[in-house]
Amino acid sequence: MKITPLPPLNSLVAFEAAARHLSFTLAATELNVTQGAISRQVRLLEDYLGKTLFERTTRAMNLTPTGSHYYETVRESLLQLAGATGDIRNWRGELQVTVATSTAMASLWLLPKVAEFQRNHEEIDLRIIAHDYVKDYSRLDCDLALYYCRSAPKDMQVTPLFSEEVFPVCSPGYLAKHPELLGIEQLAGCTWLWLEDPHRDWIGWPCIFRPIVTAHSV
Repeated sequence: MKITPLPPLNSLVAFEAAARHLSFTLAATELNVTQGAISRQVRLLEDYLGKTLFERTTRAMNLTPTGSHYYETVRESLLQLAGATGDIRNWRGELQVTVATSTAMASLWLLPKVAEFQRNHEEIDLRIIAHDYVKDYSRLDCDLALYYCRSAPKDMQVTPLFSEEVFPVCSPGYLAKHPELLGIEQLAGCTWLWLEDPHRDWIGWPCIFRPIVTAHSV
């Protein structure tokens, strides 16, 4: 009995990686292909299914309800296929390290270092998973997690990688219109740009002004 309908099988591998990372760029890095190749394979799969699998915005990419349901099935099927193949080949597994981090940390800091790392450690299968909104770091399915945190998560072994310097900035044009802006004390009369995101542990304007408030309250 012929098994039908079956989608293009290469597109399933590309879709699984893109859905797991929620990033065509990270999926392309993992599969050693171009981002355009991942995009074409996902589009091919969407055309075959007649359904949209990803919701794409300028800031993020998420699975649609159909995509989320299909991802679970595809991932389970590929894992079963890989397991059966490994049993036949007597595959003992590779030394695999899974790193979870934010999309920005992965693309701007981690990925540029991957090529050199793999040249020096060819025996390690490095997996990178991007999660931007993490409420409980202990629930991440990974070996290492790279995230910005102002306070260390509880019950986890934490190693600081580096510190950072945070300071207010403005455009040269704005500064030219406000020559009186010489220090933090003059910021009260300026226009502030504010990104409201309760899911991120970022330093904002309250942290910038806290030393002044504390000094005045003494």
